[in-house]
Amino acid sequence: MAITVWKYGYNPDGLCLLALATLAFFIPLWKPIVPVLIVFTSVILIYRAAREKRHPRGLLIAGVTAAIFILHVIGLPSFHATELGWNELGIKSSLLVFPFLTLLMPDLSLDQRDTILKSFVAGCLAFIPIAIGAALYRVSLNGDWTELTYQQLGLIFHPTYAATYQTLALVILMLHANRGIYLLNSKWLHYISVVLIVFFISLLASKAGFIASVMASLIIGWSFYFNLKSKTLAIALVVGMTALQIGSALLIPVSSGRIENALITEQRDDSPETLPGAHASSALRMVTWRSSFELMLDHPFGVGTGRVSEALTDQYVQQGEVYAASKKLNAHNQFLQFGAELGWIGAILLVVLLCIQLGEAIIKADLNYLFFILVCGMNFLFESFLEVQAGVVFFCFFTMIFNCWTRRKGAIVSQG
Repeated sequence: MAITVWKYGYNPDGLCLLALATLAFFIPLWKPIVPVLIVFTSVILIYRAAREKRHPRGLLIAGVTAAIFILHVIGLPSFHATELGWNELGIKSSLLVFPFLTLLMPDLSLDQRDTILKSFVAGCLAFIPIAIGAALYRVSLNGDWTELTYQQLGLIFHPTYAATYQTLALVILMLHANRGIYLLNSKWLHYISVVLIVFFISLLASKAGFIASVMASLIIGWSFYFNLKSKTLAIALVVGMTALQIGSALLIPVSSGRIENALITEQRDDSPETLPGAHASSALRMVTWRSSFELMLDHPFGVGTGRVSEALTDQYVQQGEVYAASKKLNAHNQFLQFGAELGWIGAILLVVLLCIQLGEAIIKADLNYLFFILVCGMNFLFESFLEVQAGVVFFCFFTMIFNCWTRRKGAIVSQG
């Protein structure tokens, strides 16, 4: 980050880039400090906007995102809203804060955008030895090697979010390599980092991470195939990455077990057999999806901000899904979550937002942006991804960054 200030100077633009790069670095590393950094970034952007005029970009995306937050405000049960409602509004505040900051953002050049993306990658790489080191310390205390996998390894992040961060970092690294840009100008360091990230994703044993890794391989393969002179080399690279991902996943017991569970319905080890109802991960999702859709049918304008958990639990009890009710499971689908909470318009706005961003990614010829939208969309299908800070800040921050860098000419296959 100090290099950023040295390169761009101690001026509003340099400070703005420093704030954004610092926030990008800590999003995948240490979430307790993220709210403080959002405030710091807001102050810097407001300071810059007061000094220099600009023509706001991304009004449509910012407007749709802010509209989702406004629906949350409208959905509060009453003026004297419940504590759950206010907590929900606080978590979702990024849906308003980042669209506002988008209007204040300067136009980012490709080099400036890359500086922010590389800071995010640095944060992801810094998290890996911390997570593995903490896990090995716990193993030394209790002798339980499962500390090196899944939720235990994620520390303060659920494996789904940690794996999503790492797959985006993987794509950024490989697309930079395709443009001849390497970490600290070292090819060896760059590709060692790629292998480390792939291995760490396998250790996380997240099903969403496995799917995202496959998506990452396809995006990377698309880019390399149309840029490398040797098509055979490009195909070999993708096959090698895929083999590394599958091989490392299968060699790790917890990872291979979760892959097997994703293919067949199997009772979870942590599910009490005395509780009736679905226990397998795939079966539970069917229960939560069905219940959420029924809420949308019964409440077309939503049950209200902060009331989804209670409403879904009532649905589970009525259906005899005692295990789902005991865990108070959310919708495990962001579209259905918004639909149950905000009504059909909430689900529709989220679909519209993703479609607009997908179009922007194609117009801007940005494969990083394209992967970001695809991996978020995939997570939205299987998780209520925006219900916690780790998801909503990640989504809103990178929506702002990708939305504010200036388009450059060229085909999508040639852009990083």
